[in-house]
Amino acid sequence: MSESEIHSANGPTSESDAKGVTIGRGNIYIESGVYLRYFNDIETIALLPSGDQFLILPIFSQASGGRILKLRNSRGDRVVHAADFLREHGIEDDKVLQCYYHWDSAAAALVVSPVWAQP
Repeated sequence: MSESEIHSANGPTSESDAKGVTIGRGNIYIESGVYLRYFNDIETIALLPSGDQFLILPIFSQASGGRILKLRNSRGDRVVHAADFLREHGIEDDKVLQCYYHWDSAAAALVVSPVWAQP
């Protein structure tokens, strides 16, 4: 995987990259640039655990179920309520995590790696 495919919530790797993905208060926050690049016009996603990481998979039909990517603000940032999923995987509501992420073409998913930011 090249450096240009790995992004950090701490900042963009280039001007066109979004800042990232953050976890907090039982939600997954996806900044607008990440949403537009990987999930443009997708309204539902699935979350799957993958070791210390998790996958965010786009679901192309709401009839298939999944979690709703809700519009968070006028910038186009999105939020997914996922407290149950996060708790099941050891991330409590009081934690705030910045995440590294990259697109995995083979899995057709955004791979998210939480980094402990605040207790």
